[in-house]
Amino acid sequence: TELLTEAWAREHLPGRPAESNKVRFGRALLVAGCDRYLGAATLASLGALRSGAGLGMVGAIAAVRSAVAANLPEVTFLPL
Repeated sequence: TELLTEAWAREHLPGRPAESNKVRFGRALLVAGCDRYLGAATLASLGALRSGAGLGMVGAIAAVRSAVAANLPEVTFLPL
């Protein structure tokens, strides 16, 4: 059993150079959400960004895009 701590992550994961940009660390496209579950796309997007994706894009209907944009201004969108 191993406890994943901030110290463990620093030791085992590569660092991100200060001069790099978000595209260098990969992109995540999520096609998600519906008008009944507006928060699902926000949570999925947050998970993608926290897992290390440099650029997050959500493909969704207008209501979902509005909900995600209100919580995650760093995400870009593909209108569906």
